Amino acid sequence: MPLPDASPAAAQPGRVAVVTGGAGGLGLAIARRMARAGVSSALCDIDGAKATAAAATLPSARGYRVD
Repeated sequence: MPLPDASPAAAQPGRVAVVTGGAGGLGLAIARRMARAGVSSALCDIDGAKATAAAATLPSARGYRVD
């Protein structure tokens, strides 16, 4: 699935993205882009504390520790 356009006209409210590696780097960048489009995110990472901290910087996200 291509990333949604981040412009206000292309808002995607009500959608949820599961982002692996979401605690930093490319995963966090993708989650930020999704947030600009109104998409909620589940940030999944092997480091649960970092995933939770990263999720706290986004308007509608939660961090999860996954193996």
